[in-house]
Amino acid sequence: MLSVRIRLLGATVALGFSVACSGGDSTNVHTGVDASASGGAPNGGISAGTGGKASAGGQSGGSAGAMRGAGGNGVAGTSGGGAGGRAGVDAGGVGRTADSGDDSGAGGAAKVPLPYCGGLSADLSTDTYNCGMCGKACQPQSLAYGLDAPGSVATDAKFVYWAEHIASGRIFQLSLGSANTANPPAIASGQKNPRSLAVDATNVYWLTDNGVMKRPVAGGAAVSLATEAGGRGPSDLAIDGTSVYWTTHSDASPNYAAVKKMPLGGGTAVEVATMPVVDFDSIAVDATNVYWGYTDYHSITTQDRDDIIYEAPLGGGTPVEVYRVSGYTSILDLATNGGYLYFTTFYKLSNTQPFAFTTGSLMRLPLTGGKAVTVGTGQMLPVGFGLNAEGAFWATTDATGLMTGPPGGGIGFAPTGVGTPFALDWSPQPTSLAVTATSLYISSWLDNGTNQGTVTRIGLCANSVCQ
Repeated sequence: MLSVRIRLLGATVALGFSVACSGGDSTNVHTGVDASASGGAPNGGISAGTGGKASAGGQSGGSAGAMRGAGGNGVAGTSGGGAGGRAGVDAGGVGRTADSGDDSGAGGAAKVPLPYCGGLSADLSTDTYNCGMCGKACQPQSLAYGLDAPGSVATDAKFVYWAEHIASGRIFQLSLGSANTANPPAIASGQKNPRSLAVDATNVYWLTDNGVMKRPVAGGAAVSLATEAGGRGPSDLAIDGTSVYWTTHSDASPNYAAVKKMPLGGGTAVEVATMPVVDFDSIAVDATNVYWGYTDYHSITTQDRDDIIYEAPLGGGTPVEVYRVSGYTSILDLATNGGYLYFTTFYKLSNTQPFAFTTGSLMRLPLTGGKAVTVGTGQMLPVGFGLNAEGAFWATTDATGLMTGPPGGGIGFAPTGVGTPFALDWSPQPTSLAVTATSLYISSWLDNGTNQGTVTRIGLCANSVCQ
């Protein structure tokens, strides 16, 4: 039995996951009432309340605004605790950016369920850690074990995929619902440090040190889409409905980094944006722009730097800076959703103490203008995050064993509305995370040991039943 510990609002509860949860319908809901119990989403939650009048509970959640317009024409509180805001994940309304707390949603009726769990209003039909009843958690299900360096986990409706992050690694594709196995099927081998997986209805895509690869989901050989010669290897990959995008870096003179794209079916790679610098790294796209990260080192010795996010039109153009942080903070991952750019950051004091006093955060930046706000903080090193209609999930790791506490990691959650924020201790170090409407998929690697990796699924709660 896998035993983990869950921290809710400062309290720690040990839960065993030997029994999958189930339960009756949660019918004790109110609509349009004051959201004071859940309006101030703790720990930088994604939104303040989800309906009606924000009341005093919107104080801490208000500055973050609301990610989706779920309110029933609710009145925004003085601290922005209303349920309005920019239409985001499965938005219920037409609200606008609510960072200052001045807009309210115009969608369908909001619900504020009872009873409260751990001092919060918990929706027992959707709350992963109060599924059908307070304190009843969904059961982790091991999909694969005995793995070397698993990471870059991704999923579609039928399969879960991951990469073996070693010099001559493999790409795996495992059918959902398969029995736990130590011998998952590999669909590509001999890949040079494979990473950054993405999947659509037709293909799975990934990067190697040599370029961009793809392989049909239905079967067939892996093929090269693009190569990067002369030490200009790719850093990160993203896809949309028509193209695959990637960032490059150069370790040789002259330094010259680029964002490139190519049709999903193959063809000629074109440069979307270029700069006379060394490294472009994380990348994300939305319907109009591509976004990427760049680290401008002031001192290689101390690692003092500016980490910057740029944007450019998908068709190409001059890079425009949209976010900058200075000091010893790194921007690690990017994703777009509902008019926002999400990204993780990681702070350390200096290169002289590389793993001391470190903390990670999940941030959200409105792409229409405004300040970035913190969705979740107090983390260790973030290794991945994902979004769905319920909120934001992230995975963190202490892969070095030098941070506070024993080696391991955690899974965090900040709800969009009335879910329960939590931090879940995860004893093997997570290496990546994928999120769907019904599940979390976590790759982990215990103490970086040979054959000590796993891929695990946690079903999310829907209609009081774990999926």
